[in-house]
Amino acid sequence: MPRFALAAAGAGLFSAVLYGAVLTGSVGAMFLAYLAQLPLFLIGLWIGASGVAIAGGVALAAITLLGGVFLALLYCVIDVAPALAFTYLMQLNRLREDGKRE
Repeated sequence: MPRFALAAAGAGLFSAVLYGAVLTGSVGAMFLAYLAQLPLFLIGLWIGASGVAIAGGVALAAITLLGGVFLALLYCVIDVAPALAFTYLMQLNRLREDGKRE
């Protein structure tokens, strides 16, 4: 198991808690749901797309247990997929004409 897997799992659980706050029904919980992507992006900037995949998987499992499959699918489409796509695209690089990476 990679060394960063525990950090990624922790970020996934924290994201799931922020998103799961919607289940309380309070108005302030909607603000916390907007912040649910933050741990995913932070782990993505630190580790990369594989960290986001681990964190997203842990968060999806936790949200499925808390709120059901529909809420987990909504979380996957709204939060995990964009974070995974952006961190993957962030890691892409190419060679310039002079041989250096850009």
